[in-house]
Amino acid sequence: MQKTRCQYLFGVSGGHVECEAGKYGAGCTDTCSVHCAGSGDLCNHITGKCDSGCDPGYKWNKCIQECDPWTYGAGCLQTCSVNCAGPDNACSHVTGTCDVGCDPGYYGDKCLNTCSSKCGGRQKSCSRIGGACDICPPGYYGTLCSDVCSNNCAGSDNECDQLSGSCTAGCDPGYYGDKCLNTCSSNCGGSDKACDRDTGDCQSCPPGFQGAKCDQECDIGYYGAGCNATCSDHCRGNQSLCDHVNGTCDLGCDPGYQDSLCTIECARGTLGETKTQHIGRGAPERHWHIKTFNIIRTQTVSIDNNKATPSPLKYGVPQGSVLGPLLFTMYTAPVADIAERHGVNYHLYADNTPALCTT
Repeated sequence: MQKTRCQYLFGVSGGHVECEAGKYGAGCTDTCSVHCAGSGDLCNHITGKCDSGCDPGYKWNKCIQECDPWTYGAGCLQTCSVNCAGPDNACSHVTGTCDVGCDPGYYGDKCLNTCSSKCGGRQKSCSRIGGACDICPPGYYGTLCSDVCSNNCAGSDNECDQLSGSCTAGCDPGYYGDKCLNTCSSNCGGSDKACDRDTGDCQSCPPGFQGAKCDQECDIGYYGAGCNATCSDHCRGNQSLCDHVNGTCDLGCDPGYQDSLCTIECARGTLGETKTQHIGRGAPERHWHIKTFNIIRTQTVSIDNNKATPSPLKYGVPQGSVLGPLLFTMYTAPVADIAERHGVNYHLYADNTPALCTT
C-alpha cells in the first residue's frame, strides 16, 4: 500500500522523490510563493516555507502576507515616514513610498525632505517631486524661492513672476526690461526719466533732443521741445546756427535785430553822408559811411568797426527821444566826446548797416 501511495504522490514507483522546484505539499500540488526571496521558487518541498526568507514587503513563513500598513521592506522591519500624509502614515509595503503624498512642508518619495524655508504660504508646501515651492512670498522667485526680485520692480513688495523673475507690475520710473535691471537713458525727458518697458525708448525728450533714446541733438536749424521750432532767419552768419535747446543765435543777430532769438527789429533812423571822426585819444582815423543808425542804451562802452553785438544798456539816450540834437551832435563833435558826455557809446559800422543794435 505504501508503494502505491508513493506512486500516487510523486509519480514515481519504488520510493520517495521530492517535489519539483516551485512545488510543495501532498501530491506536490501547492506552488511556492512568488515573494520568496531569490528566484521565487525556492521553498521547502514539504511545508512551503521560503528557504531564503521573503521579498521586501512580505512576511511569515510562506511570504504571502503583506506588511502591516505602517511598515515596509525586508522582514517588514522598517517604519513608514511620519511625514506620509493620512491618518496611518501609510506607505508602500515594499518601497516605503508614501501612498497618498506628504504632509505640508515635506517632499520626496518617502517624504523625508523638508521644503525650503523660503517657500510661501502658512504651510510652506512644495512639490513632492523635486521640492519646488508651490508659491513664493512677495519679493522672491525661483524653484526654492531663493532668488530676490529686482528692487526696481514696481509696487511696494517688488513682486515678480515666481518662475522667471519678470516684474509683474512693471518697472519703477527710470528702468526697463523684464526684470527692470536696465536704466533708461539719462537724456529721457520728464522728472522721472521714464522709458518703454520693453525697448527702453524714452517716453519723451527734453527740449533740444530727439531720437528713441533722446541722445541726438536737434537737426541743424531746429531747436526746442520736439525739435519743432526753427532758428531765426536773422541769426548772424547762418540762420541755422542757434542753440539746439533754447534757440539763442550762436553768433548773435544780423544788424537790425535784437534779443536772444534775433526776432525783434531795432528802432531805425536815416543819416546819409560820409563822416570822418577820430575815435578816442590817439585812435586812428576811421571813415564811416552811415546810412542808417539806431539809438539804444548801453551798459558797456565799446567802439570799433566790427559788427559786434553790444549788451543791454543801463544809461544813455532813450530811442527817438533826442533824435534831432543827437544828429547835430554827431556832425559837430567826436564820437568819444558823445560817449563821455552821455555815458554811452554808439557803434558805427563801416558799411550800409545800422550804427547800433543789441541782442
